[in-house]
Amino acid sequence: MSFESRQLYRFKEFSLDVVEAALSRNGEQISITPKAFQLLRILVENHGVTVKKDRLISEIWADSFVEEGNLAFTARMVRKVLGDDAKHPIFIETIPRKGYRFIANVSENAEDSVVDQTASAHERRSLSRAIKLWAVGVLFIATLAPAGWFLSNRF
Repeated sequence: MSFESRQLYRFKEFSLDVVEAALSRNGEQISITPKAFQLLRILVENHGVTVKKDRLISEIWADSFVEEGNLAFTARMVRKVLGDDAKHPIFIETIPRKGYRFIANVSENAEDSVVDQTASAHERRSLSRAIKLWAVGVLFIATLAPAGWFLSNRF
């Protein structure tokens, strides 16, 4: 069985799975663009701390040149996905001329059990298949043995 740690962040009704690059609300996965996910991930990982615009741009758009407008647009997309409001923020606060800060409470955990349960279910299915194959083999031999005995005694 393989164990893989999944970095999960939870805030209000949301879960951010860094390994799967997935955002969910109350267990339902939410569609989010890769750049918006990166922005949210960086802000959540640094919750309570102002993350400067230059750092965000260099991490999110590492291989290209973009303006601050791209960052502001992406921040609006993240706010829209979260149902947040820039004027009365619950999640993302704009720090004028500096950057952004994630202000909601965040709980962080590495969750082995999700992958562990998946692996256990896979192992149970594999074992179930092996037992079924064994039973079919035994049944096949049990059927052929009397037929072979009958044929060998007849000739």
